[in-house]
Amino acid sequence: MNAATIVRPDWGDTACRWGAEQLRRKALKYFQDAGWDVADLYAADASKRQILAVGLGSDHLSILGHGNATVYTAQEEEYVFEVNDPDTLAFAQQSGNRSINALSCSIGKQLAPWMVENGLRAIKAYTEDFIFEINNSKFPNEVAEPYFLSHCTFDRAISVGANCGTAHDTELAEWENQIGKVNPWSSGYLIWDYQASKLFGDRAFIPIQNGTPPPSPPPDEPTGSETRGIYKSIAAKKAEHNWQAKEFKDIPKDTAIWGANFTISSFAKMHVQLLLFDGKPPDDMTEVIYEGSLNNLLAVVNCGDTGSANLERHLHGYKVRDKLYLGYWCHNMKMTKCDWHGQCSVRYEVEE
Repeated sequence: MNAATIVRPDWGDTACRWGAEQLRRKALKYFQDAGWDVADLYAADASKRQILAVGLGSDHLSILGHGNATVYTAQEEEYVFEVNDPDTLAFAQQSGNRSINALSCSIGKQLAPWMVENGLRAIKAYTEDFIFEINNSKFPNEVAEPYFLSHCTFDRAISVGANCGTAHDTELAEWENQIGKVNPWSSGYLIWDYQASKLFGDRAFIPIQNGTPPPSPPPDEPTGSETRGIYKSIAAKKAEHNWQAKEFKDIPKDTAIWGANFTISSFAKMHVQLLLFDGKPPDDMTEVIYEGSLNNLLAVVNCGDTGSANLERHLHGYKVRDKLYLGYWCHNMKMTKCDWHGQCSVRYEVEE
């Protein structure tokens, strides 16, 4: 059974008080619902000794705490991970099959990449201070909800089998979704966090039972005269809001996929979403991407309200297991027609 550790320091500090409850409602619940063996290190249990000991038995950690460029702290701001700290170095060296989702200010500047350089397989962290809004009279939701919902989307994706790259793409898509929903004042703070969210390490890594040998690294992308990548596109244009999907024809199993470029333009008050799957998508979808197990989801991109999106998702030589599909829909269920158009172009390798 896969194992997850949720670290929730809480001793009266405002940020940790809100974060601890939000991680209980989200990250902790996501992994429990997905059937993982979950260790909940709350309050006094969120100590360095406990985090290092329990964390070494976990495939994924979702950690909360204060921090700066070189230090992550937990309960009562006890130092847990620190650049050049022997205990942190030993933990990183033993974490070749481990991922972390870190809700802590600025550790993406130095600490997160340093841990990856020393053996940690993957970590999502923030390169700036994490900012969120609160309403003390309505603990712990209301204005704080979009921030924690976006952050914990990474955990939700991991819990149902996504690789770290897809989990981060899905998280970024949720930030974009929330940015399009809130008032201009709040959107500025959301954009700040969205731009600071970075993934370090192996995008293709799927957290697996600790101790299992890691998968072989993806092949190097062909360059120069060796490049044989071509693009195949599917248009996603419709006047109704119902969920639809199209198959990419003539891209066989075991084809190496190097990238997917998504373009969307919407012309009315709506939210449009394009999703790339390896294998047949669900027959129906809800507004929550990971309502059930969608471990065949490779990439997702959103476009909110009136605007456009043009994003490239790198797939690093991913080998197709089944068939590629593009799923798409408009979220605004109150509209009878959705005036928008979109397209997904997949770059793949062809045999000589």
